[in-house]
Amino acid sequence: MRYIQSLPLIPIFSAILCYCVIWSIRVAIYKPRVSIKREVLKLLFFCYSLGVLFVTLFPLQYTGEPSINIVPFHSIWSYIIDDKAIVDVSIRNILGNIVIFIPMGLLLSVLCKNMRVIKLAVVGVLASVSIECIQLVLSVLKITTRVVDVDDVILNSVGYLTGFAVYYVYNVVWNKIKLCKADHKALD
Repeated sequence: MRYIQSLPLIPIFSAILCYCVIWSIRVAIYKPRVSIKREVLKLLFFCYSLGVLFVTLFPLQYTGEPSINIVPFHSIWSYIIDDKAIVDVSIRNILGNIVIFIPMGLLLSVLCKNMRVIKLAVVGVLASVSIECIQLVLSVLKITTRVVDVDDVILNSVGYLTGFAVYYVYNVVWNKIKLCKADHKALD
């Protein structure tokens, strides 16, 4: 049984290994033009993306009919106001859906500095919608039973935008610090 549960790890580790091999070849060929910092961020984003797919799509087990919610805020409100809702599950679902996408907003903001804000926002929403669509297809094919929920897209988007906001605030603060240091040096 443990073998079957660990089976999804094989393609994930294989993908990471392939990425590392391709990355090493690329660095060897284009050494002068490759930024190691940027390449490490790309590898980090790749591993993070695989982790998100693993958490959102596995375990692959079918336990019944799929659940689909297309009413915005329905699940969120039921977690907040339903007395019967288990607090631990409610908090884990709401915060988990937000927190899981914060690194995406942060990493894509760093990797795609020249991309317009609206395009970055669309990428985050499309990533979340894609995950929900894959969950729907897997559920319809009776490969797995995952809850397909528009509220997950909303919460993932909040997380993604939070990551983007952290990057933006960091840039503003960092630029002000650099400006202040430059002013102090000019006065000396």
